[in-house]
Amino acid sequence: MPSPSNEFVVLLCVAATLGRAAAFNYYVCVPGSPGLKFPFCNSSLPVENRVKDFIGRLSLAQKCAQTNDKMGAVPELGFQGYNFNTECLHGLGAICLEVNGTTRCPSVFSAPPGLGATFNRSVAYSLGETISDEIRAYNNFGGHRSYQNRPIGVSAWGPNLNLYRDPRWGRNVEVPSEDPFHSGEYGVAYTKGLQWGPDPKYIKAIGALKHYTIYSVEAGRGSTYFEISPHDIEDSYLPQFRAPVVDAKSLGYMCSYAALTSPVLIPKSSSPSHPHSEPCCASKFFAQQKMVQEFGFEGYVQSDCGAVNNEVTREHYASSAADAAAKALTDGMMNSNCGGGLVDHICFAIAKGMATVADLEARVTRSLTLLMNAGVFDPPELQQYTKIPFETINSEAAQARSLSAARQSLVLLQNPSNILPLDKGKKIALIGPHAQTHVELAGNYFENIGLGTCAGEDCVPSMEASLNQVNGVNVTAVKACDSTKCDTADVGAATAAVKDTDYVVLAIGIDGTIEGEGHDRMDIRLPGQQLNLSLAVISEAKQHGKPVVVLLFNGGLVSIEELKEQDVAIVECFYPGATGGTSVAETVLGDQNRFGKLPFTLYAYNFTLASDFTNMNMTDGPGRTYKYLKNESYALWQFGFGLSYTTFSLSSVGASVGSTADCELFRGDCVLGGASVTVTNTGHRAGDEVVFLFHHPSASPAVAGRSEFGDDPQAKKQLVGFERVTLAPGQSQTVQFNVTARGLSFVDTMGTRHLLAGSHHISFSRGHGASLTHDVMLGGADLELSNLTPNDE
Repeated sequence: MPSPSNEFVVLLCVAATLGRAAAFNYYVCVPGSPGLKFPFCNSSLPVENRVKDFIGRLSLAQKCAQTNDKMGAVPELGFQGYNFNTECLHGLGAICLEVNGTTRCPSVFSAPPGLGATFNRSVAYSLGETISDEIRAYNNFGGHRSYQNRPIGVSAWGPNLNLYRDPRWGRNVEVPSEDPFHSGEYGVAYTKGLQWGPDPKYIKAIGALKHYTIYSVEAGRGSTYFEISPHDIEDSYLPQFRAPVVDAKSLGYMCSYAALTSPVLIPKSSSPSHPHSEPCCASKFFAQQKMVQEFGFEGYVQSDCGAVNNEVTREHYASSAADAAAKALTDGMMNSNCGGGLVDHICFAIAKGMATVADLEARVTRSLTLLMNAGVFDPPELQQYTKIPFETINSEAAQARSLSAARQSLVLLQNPSNILPLDKGKKIALIGPHAQTHVELAGNYFENIGLGTCAGEDCVPSMEASLNQVNGVNVTAVKACDSTKCDTADVGAATAAVKDTDYVVLAIGIDGTIEGEGHDRMDIRLPGQQLNLSLAVISEAKQHGKPVVVLLFNGGLVSIEELKEQDVAIVECFYPGATGGTSVAETVLGDQNRFGKLPFTLYAYNFTLASDFTNMNMTDGPGRTYKYLKNESYALWQFGFGLSYTTFSLSSVGASVGSTADCELFRGDCVLGGASVTVTNTGHRAGDEVVFLFHHPSASPAVAGRSEFGDDPQAKKQLVGFERVTLAPGQSQTVQFNVTARGLSFVDTMGTRHLLAGSHHISFSRGHGASLTHDVMLGGADLELSNLTPNDE
């Protein structure tokens, strides 16, 4: 038997140190690989040269096979293929992994609306960091997805940055906010945590922003052309994708199922049948003009599953399957396709002259460059991330990060007579369909779930178990409904439980059977008999003088105007994740006071009667989001609203800005000046507060006073900054904000973003109560930010 190579001895030593046999997924240049004899395995060569060497050894068919989310294997080169398809919405989507007799499952944080409610960039960063830690641990130990049993690689599909545009969209459970700036900041922090770790040589995990763009309707997805104003494209549908590319160097994005019609933005498309339209996955406007030329994108483009096929079968944009593949590759700059539309037909398209081999090689080069920069073609024993241990998965540190996020995600909507927090040790009647749920508290878009070395759905603590643990038992649970659909309700059992208790806690809402991908929620009220059950319980409690707390679990908002009218405390819990039951119990019983703020407008039901769900223009009808809502009576609670167990005040406002000339060499991200406000905890408990900075275009003379922009849409206000602080009783802190060019910018009807000299109106807010206002004078000449590209820096 020949002696082992030095590389193999080192690999065995690393494996022994980690306490397992080596099981790295997808690594190419490992002992015994036929690729070791080729230059692409020489890590001392420039990556560009190595990629060129590898591609030069592929046949045309093999090159075409690299355009799938499951890249084709090339056994003679030691390449096993690669899986890009790894969902990472609020945790790694994978099946539980067993190593040496111990099983661990991926961490599952709060669903994104709750994470958005934290208004805390460090929470989004910790989510991305936890996902990348666990991706690497799964990759190191041979972990898999349940989907086609695909091995986990070193990439992730996430975050989802589509807007919480309309309360009926089924996938609101997946997105952090209705505000593009807030969503963009979330995306920046998540992406930094995911992609960029302590080893500067290698990408930690390759991210992919979802779903670029104009996507927030499930009905008819993949076949609908949306006619959207140029103003709304620039103002609402691009900023949240731009920010992670510009500020975090996002390495990928997934193009959406949607298609845009716009004679202004698309004067001539590549399709004779749709001359002013482009599907997002074959869009020169979105992929080339915006992402590459304006944002400076250098990553890979991933299609949503089936999107390329839709160009032929549903959108009728392409004349054939080969034409669709060619348009995706060339116009849409697509590298990776889920669903077969590209990989199955691109070779034929090239043979027919619809695309070139050079086009194909350019796309494959981008994918392979990312994999090489992530270390897939380098010896694993020489890399830092290949040493991340199995115990990192759902570790105590990861659980602590998840629990901290969940605590900050809860929103206190009302608390009459200071019902909350409840006194510990007293009897609690816990009533409603979420009284005993487990995995339903975590939302959707994960595969397996657990806590630590406890694997399985029952490891997620229910509200009953969590309240019992924090309260010291004394909790009586009555589901009263068989499911959240609550077709029938045992009102008698529920009201009977009220009589022999000190407190009543209603655990109500929806779950993944009611909202999610593929099905919109056209009725945003409580399902079935939940409202009737709740009102009956509240009435019984009132007769017996028992305080009532409503815990609302959901992703997409639930309209609860009838409950708002009651003398009850209400906590918006969202889906608080695998540790969420604990966070809710701690908060309700007074151990925690770290409430967040609403990341969306919580609409009344009649908003859905007044608005066209499929109209994607923000200013049409009653208007959408806090920026353009014309009648505030449609809002039960405003964007940014949220109370606390303590009280806060704002004082000592200051702000100043310079000149537009300061931004002439930038693409609109330059800092014009600063603003500050002092926040003080005026109550008797420690607590968290979020402070917002808004710009008011419609009240700013620099914008509203210009006759040339008189007919252009003007937001009532737009978020340009937010900071979260934790303060002890009596403590004050001065919060500093940067005032940027984009923060003071204005988008006209034609979609041009202007920085206008003159007086601008800004305000500081806590989401409720009095706001403090200030005017800043911006000097210089007017500037068009839309004309400044990354090359102008």
